[in-house]
Order: sequence, then C-alpha cells, then structure tokens
Amino acid sequence: MDLRYEKDIASTNALLPYDQMTMEDFRDAHPEMALDPINRPTFWPHDDLTEPAQPENVASSTPAPAAAH
Repeated sequence: MDLRYEKDIASTNALLPYDQMTMEDFRDAHPEMALDPINRPTFWPHDDLTEPAQPENVASSTPAPAAAH
C-alpha cells in the first residue's frame, strides 16, 4: 500500500468519533469546514442571497415567489 494512504488512514483512525467531538475538536480536525465567525461570518437566513462570501450566486439565483395574502 502507498505510504501516503497509510498516513491518511492513521490520521483518520486517530480522530475522535464525531459524536464525542467538541466544536474546538472539529475545528482542529477540519479547519476548512469549521465555523469561523471572524474571517468567514455567516448571516441569517443562510441562503445564497444573504451570504457575502458567495457573490456569484446572487446574479444566478431567482427571487422567492411572493406570498399570497
């Protein structure tokens, strides 16, 4: 087996199970997916129109239909 794959398997086996992780453990294990309110803030509602980090989605998205009264 390739040494690179063995290294990946060893690091995966060393992780805590997800149901036992704290938010800090998750951030350390997956920094690219963890919440980072300082550098990558999110705003409610979490959709394509309100997220500032995704401006390309604003032009391609369609507005929600108006609610009937």
